[in-house]
Amino acid sequence: MTVNVFRYASEARAKGVREGRIEGQAEGVLLVLEGRGIAVSGTQCERVLTCDDPERLRTWLTQAGTVASADELFR
Repeated sequence: MTVNVFRYASEARAKGVREGRIEGQAEGVLLVLEGRGIAVSGTQCERVLTCDDPERLRTWLTQAGTVASADELFR
């Protein structure tokens, strides 16, 4: 059996890139809210930081610029 090291390395790199993007989006959501002076509870912060759905994070990031409260973001 031949192990394709390059394939595994490529897959690991792609996974790392995806995880990095997700982490960046989550941090972006929190930074936008912080910059706007919107309070975020520990539970809400944890919800954002543990989210692994890039589409949901993208939605939150887009909405973070316009919501009046963090509660509004998670409705």
